[in-house]
Amino acid sequence: MLETFSSFQEFNEIGLVYTDKKNGDIIIGFTKENSKILDFKNKLALKGLTEKIKYKKIKYSIKDLRDQQIKLLDKLTELNIDSKTQTIIISVDTEKEKIELELNHIDENQKKALVSIFGDLLIINISNKNIEAQNIEAQASSTPVTRDRNWTKLGGGITVRGVPNGPRCSTTAMAQKDTRYFLITAGHCVDADNGFVYQDNAAVGIDYNKAIWAGLDVGIIQVTNDSTIERRVSNYFFEYADGKYDYDQRITGSGYAWQNERVCKSGIKTNVTCGYIYRHDTTWIIEGKTVRGSEVQTENVNIDYSSPGDSGAIVYDPDDNTVYGVHSAGTIEDSPINGYYGYFTRIEDVLAHWSSPGNPFTLYTSDFVYTIAQ
Repeated sequence: MLETFSSFQEFNEIGLVYTDKKNGDIIIGFTKENSKILDFKNKLALKGLTEKIKYKKIKYSIKDLRDQQIKLLDKLTELNIDSKTQTIIISVDTEKEKIELELNHIDENQKKALVSIFGDLLIINISNKNIEAQNIEAQASSTPVTRDRNWTKLGGGITVRGVPNGPRCSTTAMAQKDTRYFLITAGHCVDADNGFVYQDNAAVGIDYNKAIWAGLDVGIIQVTNDSTIERRVSNYFFEYADGKYDYDQRITGSGYAWQNERVCKSGIKTNVTCGYIYRHDTTWIIEGKTVRGSEVQTENVNIDYSSPGDSGAIVYDPDDNTVYGVHSAGTIEDSPINGYYGYFTRIEDVLAHWSSPGNPFTLYTSDFVYTIAQ
């Protein structure tokens, strides 16, 4: 895709993409035809990639739907729809080309007002979903000790703490900007006050920054030579940690997961769980705070997709270890949905947020293990 379009954002202005869950076909839609789109189709044909790709004419692009999603968010405020005592989820359904509003309650006058504005573009569902951030996790015997160790090699799927032996979160991966290196975790797991962060109970670096104010639940920890033990940067992450004494996977880069694509999450509490992108572009509001990302529906309803302690976990493609995002939240265990859904911040938004012209913020994908502190 990026051989033709300069960015995913450029593609999103005229197109959308999703996976057909019935047959696995990749459906690509465009609002118009032009020379760039023809070039895109020809390049896929030359690579022999057209067998599982189907094209369709669409009315709304991803950008069109996102614009309506933002407009709906504003209208909720104008109509005084309660966002303090209920969970509200606003999603883009790329398959149906609709905006979906899920909430616990809404009165009829508010509902009629929204329908008069958005018409049949909007789907309103009364939902019992209750979402919680998932960082409040003390030491627990159910967590593999491998994830809790003070790791010399730093990577994804291991423990970080704000204080020694305190509440824990998971890590996504290592990242780099200029000569600095960072561990990525969830934004609600850090304070961004330049205080020390620990992994597991030894200092690993400073609480550098977070992007909650920008609607992204992601935080970054700058790894420094203040660590009390040797620390090295790597592209490793733990997938299955039970009974292992070293990482078992390497990340290969960052990617873009579309609706209905299968993804997995590896965190310190529920380890590896997998599901399908239920909605690629989702905004959820918890206690008045707005966060955007993607929503995952578990493939196994007999277990929770995530639990407290999994915040910050790596969300990835299980086929090639492409990183898709940073796990943020899930439906809580005592809700009627009972842990069927998870939510993550998309990695492309994370990288774009901390990149600057000529100085990108990127995932560390080199196989070379670089020593920072010793």
